[in-house]
Amino acid sequence: MTNTEKGKLYISGIAVKEGISKNNRKYVAKELDKFAKTLKKRPIMKDHSGTTDSVIGKVTEASSIDNGKMVTYKGWVKGEDIIEKIKDGRISEVSIGAFSRRIVRDKEDENVMIPIDMEAMELSVTPIPGVNGTSVMPQENSSNYNINPAKINDNTQINTNTHKDESTVELEHFKEKESQELNNKKEHLKYNKMVDYKLIAELQTQIEALKKKTNVSNEDVSTSEDFDGYVMEQSESGRGYSFFKYY
Repeated sequence: MTNTEKGKLYISGIAVKEGISKNNRKYVAKELDKFAKTLKKRPIMKDHSGTTDSVIGKVTEASSIDNGKMVTYKGWVKGEDIIEKIKDGRISEVSIGAFSRRIVRDKEDENVMIPIDMEAMELSVTPIPGVNGTSVMPQENSSNYNINPAKINDNTQINTNTHKDESTVELEHFKEKESQELNNKKEHLKYNKMVDYKLIAELQTQIEALKKKTNVSNEDVSTSEDFDGYVMEQSESGRGYSFFKYY
């Protein structure tokens, strides 16, 4: 059977992966692991348009890789226009459509929300996905293609005839990129902490100047508050503050 038998193009790829989307949704592995089974048999749409005419195919299988680090899929699409765009690479990514039973705020970033107990509604082909690193690739036939995606984050093509297991190759690339993203986040946090300490030092200078004007003594202290290693103390009169670092 060819990959366009009866007008169908058989496809596979990455549906979603762990990380933060463009709309500040944080997909965590634990939730994606549960989500994967709900994607099977869901429709494949065009650009999340919820109309009958926008249905172009169906997801036939979905799988959780490495306990939810990524979710892969396989399925088929119909329509000359969409098939041509997938084959020539104009469309190379997908985006999930889902609802969640609840959403919680991320402790590390209050602007980021974490969907809990997600259920798939559809999978859409789109040139602008919400999650970086998704993929859609044409396959040779319906019975021989592997659910593991043939295209990953850096657009490296994986030879499906290689003796090395495809999922192993994908995870090696994914973990390498994940490690780099973690290092970048650590550097960002380190920079922010340095900026915070600089701000505290500037505030301390201003406070010392204010204390001189108001004649507030260092002994006139009744309350204190911890600021990440610095302690801010307020005088009983409420007219002065001071900072000191403890170790």
